[in-house]
Amino acid sequence: MYELNITESLGQPPFRNDKIGRNLTEESLQIILDEMVKRGRAEWINVDGTKQCLIYWLRIDEWADIIKHWVEDKGLNGTMCTLYEITQDEDRSNEQLLGLDERILMKALRFLEKDGKAILVQIDDSYGVKFL
Repeated sequence: MYELNITESLGQPPFRNDKIGRNLTEESLQIILDEMVKRGRAEWINVDGTKQCLIYWLRIDEWADIIKHWVEDKGLNGTMCTLYEITQDEDRSNEQLLGLDERILMKALRFLEKDGKAILVQIDDSYGVKFL
């Protein structure tokens, strides 16, 4: 995942090309990002009143599928896991989940919950998940 600040990014590559003296307009970048949002590859966020977009390497449903396969491979169906256990797996059985941003992880877990594959449980100020 990448957090893109539109205002700051317009003056930087790949949105600016000094060799040909051109740069993408904010309107053009907005159109591109809106299309990415429609396709599930990005999400608009508001951080301190600035236009920002989360760019996903994978769609949320694809992350959910990776988590589901990890659960199956490790035999974790019916067990409870912390978010830390999912993203910091000690045996490195799934490099894709290692260090996954918690915002993406929570969206993927909510996707699995909606699909009846998991139950999110709030534990103090954090969450755990029971895989079904």
